[in-house]
Amino acid sequence: MNAKDAATGEAISEPKRVAEIWVQGEPLVRHYASPQNAFRALKAIEGEGKPVRVFYAQDRESGIKLLGNQAWFVRADGGEVSAFLLKENAEKWARDHGGKVLDFAAAKDSVVASN
Repeated sequence: MNAKDAATGEAISEPKRVAEIWVQGEPLVRHYASPQNAFRALKAIEGEGKPVRVFYAQDRESGIKLLGNQAWFVRADGGEVSAFLLKENAEKWARDHGGKVLDFAAAKDSVVASN
């Protein structure tokens, strides 16, 4: 992948951690290097009153693109957020790597609350 994080400008090097936001009225999605960067950007976009069409996240294990509001997330003890299609996969990841399983709203709230 040869893209840069829309918020930080950092190179996106880990495709299975990519998250994207498609803002209504914009022709292209915005790419982010991690779900936590995207959740922070989502808060700012919503604060500007811009409607968001879709929030995407990549499944941490398979890399498939997920609709964020239908995904499960694991927030690791260090703050890193990973997305999963299946809740049982998120639960296993949390057991194996540490962290807490969250739905979309709780993951967003936990990231923006930590800033």
